[in-house]
Amino acid sequence: MVFREIDADKVAMPYSYSDSLQQCQPLGHGGFPDYPARGLHTNVQQFAHFLIAWTQQGIWSGRWVFEKDAIQTLTPDESNFEFYTWFQYATNKGELLYMHTGKAIGISSFISYNPVNKKGLIFICNGDINNGKDWRKIIDTLYNNIF
Repeated sequence: MVFREIDADKVAMPYSYSDSLQQCQPLGHGGFPDYPARGLHTNVQQFAHFLIAWTQQGIWSGRWVFEKDAIQTLTPDESNFEFYTWFQYATNKGELLYMHTGKAIGISSFISYNPVNKKGLIFICNGDINNGKDWRKIIDTLYNNIF
């Protein structure tokens, strides 16, 4: 198997802010079926392997991990906005990224890739990011300070 199982002891605790208590509260690792959104359990390193494979036509570490036709189906282009996985995002500097976000109670994440400079970014947070303005601020800050 190319991707290993995740050690449950290394999974981050989801948190959500309580207005009444004015602090973040741990939510536990229980769960509710919310597929496919909560069906992805990974860490940054393994998620990076996926991003590398996606940018390398489905190949990671010299092995095919998914068909390159899937990449074309999942990747947005200027003429077809009917894709299901990635959307296009423009940073505050005008860079166009391919991006996918994920969110559940106590968990927020995104993965992005700049097709021009071939750099990607993965962000996984064990807390709620509920506001689009907050997402933009985080994404733009990371891209401005890392790349």
